[in-house]
Amino acid sequence: MKQEQLVSISILVILCFSVLSIPQMIVSSIENNQHPDIDSRLKLKSSSHFQLSEHEIVEIPFVDTHFGIPDGIIDPYEYSINITDADTGYDAYFDHNGTHAFIGVSGDTNGWIGLAWHNSTSDFQTLGLEGADIIRADAVGTTHSSFDRVIPEDVVAVDYEVYFRNGTFIASGTVPSEDSSTPLKDESLLQGYKDMIIGMRVGEIRHFIIPAEDAYTHSGHPLYGEDLEYIIELKSINGVSENPADLSKAQYSDDHGNGTTTYDQDIDQGRIELCNASYDGTFTQVEFQIPFSSNDIEDVPLENSTDIQFPFVLLASNSEGLGSPIAFNTSWINYFPIKFHPNTKPNILIVEPNISQIQGLIYLQVNCSDNTIVREVQYQIDSFGWNTMYHNFTLDMWCGALPTFNYNLGLHDISFKARDASDLVNTTNITVEFIDSEKPIVEPLDDVVIPISMGTYTFKWSVFDFRPHSYIIFKNSTTLRSTSWSEYEISVEFDLLILGVVNFTLILVDEAGNTNSDTVLIEVIEEIEQTDSTSTTTTSSTNGINEFDSIIEALIENIGIMISISSILIILVVSVKVIQHKQKSG
Repeated sequence: MKQEQLVSISILVILCFSVLSIPQMIVSSIENNQHPDIDSRLKLKSSSHFQLSEHEIVEIPFVDTHFGIPDGIIDPYEYSINITDADTGYDAYFDHNGTHAFIGVSGDTNGWIGLAWHNSTSDFQTLGLEGADIIRADAVGTTHSSFDRVIPEDVVAVDYEVYFRNGTFIASGTVPSEDSSTPLKDESLLQGYKDMIIGMRVGEIRHFIIPAEDAYTHSGHPLYGEDLEYIIELKSINGVSENPADLSKAQYSDDHGNGTTTYDQDIDQGRIELCNASYDGTFTQVEFQIPFSSNDIEDVPLENSTDIQFPFVLLASNSEGLGSPIAFNTSWINYFPIKFHPNTKPNILIVEPNISQIQGLIYLQVNCSDNTIVREVQYQIDSFGWNTMYHNFTLDMWCGALPTFNYNLGLHDISFKARDASDLVNTTNITVEFIDSEKPIVEPLDDVVIPISMGTYTFKWSVFDFRPHSYIIFKNSTTLRSTSWSEYEISVEFDLLILGVVNFTLILVDEAGNTNSDTVLIEVIEEIEQTDSTSTTTTSSTNGINEFDSIIEALIENIGIMISISSILIILVVSVKVIQHKQKSG
């Protein structure tokens, strides 16, 4: 009974542990599937910083999308370029998407702050502000002495969206979720994702790309081999969801210079599409969104070109109000020229094929680069339609398979087309010759000897070629069959009419004229001698009898042992009963 109870308890313990582990497995699965695997090696748009020297050209790269809004707070990854002006000590930040410039300026003043620029044929050293376009802003909202940015010990909520490299949406959600109470450093999320959250403030947006080699690296995963693009926004820190940018407020002005250090406000204030500013008691930060083009004759239009540069300077006052005069500015001599680089088509370098003649199934490889991201690469043969290539993360190449045997022999154009994030497309092509120098494949047949009594005999050749054309079968020296070839097996049915040796030869021909052949000899005889199986049968019967006898003997021996054991047990039981009876009688 005790043993039965022990077994039952053991089973119950095992069941309990199994049941208790199920919720943990579900939680782990949910947490691990809320966003793709990432690690700390991330491709992220971060500011390139320049400590300016005299007339050093600042080149602003094109971005497909500016991730951020002019909310008066300049975030670490919001702009592509950050420069420090040696004369004022102020920082300026730049992004552009070809139609708009996104500009931030930060400096230690409680007054207005801004910048000015001339057209590409003028400069400040000669004219000062005269004829320049000027934008200024003053922070008039509530002063915030500080605001939180995420540290590993904080509990946070983060919204995310994730896309394939080609821009196709995959999923979105909130990870960590709004109801999480776990510090970020202890969340069961991959470290790379957590690292990207560190340093964010509520309302900040970050954009990054996870290369395939740092994403799903398990070959069985549905997202294996995929580059993943993320956009995340911090929703709360330790339950606080107030955005510090809600305290931002700006007064701003679009002006034009009318003298070396003087300016007037434009009648048309439409040049500044969006603007906001903040003040923390020491530093003023302003952000602008302005269009490149303008119909206002008092404005200086901007242009994205590698050949044109615009001279810029920073300006600031040291007291509140847009009416305050200039107190600080970049020296007219030390203006900094800026080039707004245009968006460029993806660059395509054909790696394979690298020879002029190709055949069979070949692998295509192209290396594509872009100033943003290459979203998709395709290839086509002549004008037969485009085929999507895949990005091989181990090679960092775009790859595809080309079955040349699906096309006619001769010269063909292989075209490649690459598309970037702004749908800018570039194409290139290569002319190659599709050839076929491989002879057809035929599996050789063994020679055979068969009796005439069979009447007929059928045999088959297994054959293959990418470009089959025709075949001929000879019986001895006579043509038995000559026809087109498309099948993988060629069979012959041979009527056994006379004794002797017959020679069958198959000759295969493909479209390129390559040939291969096989010959089989069939010998027809009167009869095949039968082997004597009597001794084998007798031996088998004898062996069977011997095996049966052995089994019977083993059973008899085992029965004897069992009877002996039973007798001993009966004697023991009787002895115990006799002893018990004597004890009672005594």
